[in-house]
Amino acid sequence: MSTLSELTLGVFSDDPYAALDAEIELSEHPHPRARIRHWVHQRLRAAAEIPAKVEMNRPTTMALRKAPCVLVYLLSEEAPVERDQSDLRYEHTFTLGISSLVTLNQIPEGATIDDVGDAFAHVFGAVLLNDRDDDGVFFGAQASACDQGRTVLDFEPDGERVLLHVLNEFAVSYQTTPGRPPLGPLELIHADWDLAPPDEQIEATDEIDTTP
Repeated sequence: MSTLSELTLGVFSDDPYAALDAEIELSEHPHPRARIRHWVHQRLRAAAEIPAKVEMNRPTTMALRKAPCVLVYLLSEEAPVERDQSDLRYEHTFTLGISSLVTLNQIPEGATIDDVGDAFAHVFGAVLLNDRDDDGVFFGAQASACDQGRTVLDFEPDGERVLLHVLNEFAVSYQTTPGRPPLGPLELIHADWDLAPPDEQIEATDEIDTTP
């Protein structure tokens, strides 16, 4: 029986769960959806034997030439659901696509096309569905839920080669509060004193620093 590493054509290690212990750096992108994609991309790279084979990219012509490779990208997002009108809190669910691209001549001896597709799917499920904290929130507390969706297998011509494209879909939910952020805390208070009797002359000035 081929190992997980062999079935993923050397892209991933035999123990994808070890990637869950890797430290992931939070993206500074302003949109939470992009931050989640960045997190998933980095987590899958942590599970990879060849991190460069895991890209944030779509199945473009250039990407097809890099097979075997794994691509992380946005497929679609549903209309948001309002959760709290008082603070404009919305819940969003988007479909994250993770594609594994291999050519038929790369399939290990003794394995089938389905074996390879299932091996990649196992890695994606093991990493994404377990990437949550003790409170049950996912991806560094950036997503409220992650559920496995469809798996779609497709064959695509790529010049003289035949390419196997396995798309794994994940439904990822997150919340936003698009209201204007509050002003920062008051750090310095400046007061001018016109002491009695008032004569429009400043007799004293105070500055109070409220920072800890």
